Amino acid sequence: MDQGEVIDNVFIALKWNGFYQVSRTAILLLSLVNNAFTAASVVFIGKAVNFNCRRLKSLSIKNVTYDLSLSNSNVPFLINYTECSVDVRNGSDLIFTSNCSDGYEYADSMTSSFVAEWDLVCDKESYSDISQGVVVLGEMFGCLSLTRFADRCGRKVTYIITSVMYFAANMLAAFSISFAYFLLFRFITGVFDACCQQLSYIMLIEMMPTTHRALPQKLSSFIWPISLMFLCLVAYLTRDLSWHFTHICLSMFAVHSIFLWWITDESIRWLCAVKRYKDVEKLIMKISRINNVDPADALEILRDNGLSPYSIKLAQKTDSVAEVLISQAMLDTKSSNPDTRVSVFVKNKNLFKITAVAGYTW
Repeated sequence: MDQGEVIDNVFIALKWNGFYQVSRTAILLLSLVNNAFTAASVVFIGKAVNFNCRRLKSLSIKNVTYDLSLSNSNVPFLINYTECSVDVRNGSDLIFTSNCSDGYEYADSMTSSFVAEWDLVCDKESYSDISQGVVVLGEMFGCLSLTRFADRCGRKVTYIITSVMYFAANMLAAFSISFAYFLLFRFITGVFDACCQQLSYIMLIEMMPTTHRALPQKLSSFIWPISLMFLCLVAYLTRDLSWHFTHICLSMFAVHSIFLWWITDESIRWLCAVKRYKDVEKLIMKISRINNVDPADALEILRDNGLSPYSIKLAQKTDSVAEVLISQAMLDTKSSNPDTRVSVFVKNKNLFKITAVAGYTW
């Protein structure tokens, strides 16, 4: 019996759908909620606002300056304030046009959207789209650079650090004093958001027996649209408030990351892969206590298959390549130098094809 089957039997002996698994699944799925908020919140915090050029204080035409601040100023021209220009006409003839040098006037409060607060209109209209583009770039960078630490340092530590950093970056984005700072924190948010989502999904899969690994994907398919609906509800309830407040409310859904050290555990599969069998037995005792089952059967399965520090068996099981969860060469840093470079995706043709197809499909 290979290591994967042994751990599957351990999960079944511990009641794989017990309260421990249900509660941890709910906690891990919160990362998917935050991912949905990050992906779609810009629709509300960066919404388009009706605007026009602000009324000019003065106007100079043909070396004559007219004071427009006075309500009874006699200007022999028709001044038309459009969205992106000020047009001056003499009858039907356009004699002067300029951009909105005195800024813009918005139909709603200037803090109702970061578009209005930082005047991301007219020539800067595309900047609001850039704010979402940097999130995607951050997610690409995070997936390629941070997830590898989950194999080296463990799922729990990496997941907690990235979750806390995601929460901090998201909160800082809500207090941005300029659009440049907002872009910076949005990029950082994307970096850690992608890693959190990937690790939460990995931890969910590794917590399930092999025959039930489709369950996390089914739950994800359900949670994603529910999260978007809840995002709409939060945006509706805060529609008359500042976009900063809306962003803070959405960011608070990641506040649980502060307590993750005490409410999440390391993956049993990863612990077995790095041969930390004492930690495996401690975790089994904890799960059995929460699920109210006898840990004896699970511990016996481990010891009978050489996955326990107290096992009397000396034969070392060799996992087939297809069933190995984590390559031992990637984990045993003392005996080898693992190749974890991004170039591996290009050198390995099969892996590159799968990655390209999956990326295009997504």
